[in-house]
Amino acid sequence: MDEKKLTQQVIEVIADTLSVKKEAIKEDTNLVEELGVDSLDMVDLVLAMEQEFGIEIKDEDITPDIKTVRDIVALLGKYLKF
Repeated sequence: MDEKKLTQQVIEVIADTLSVKKEAIKEDTNLVEELGVDSLDMVDLVLAMEQEFGIEIKDEDITPDIKTVRDIVALLGKYLKF
């Protein structure tokens, strides 16, 4: 899987999980400031990403540094080894 395809999948998962239109989400969209993601939403997003990609994300990898779609894609890239 390449980064562009992964980004599109991540946007779809975010849109589905948060009930937001895909068109409102870009690579540099700030999850908290622009989409209003709180800590419970973040847990839902992590669970949705784990299910979508068949991985288990370590708790220590879920840091406050993950602020944008691009940050999620970078994190998933470590797990998916691309």
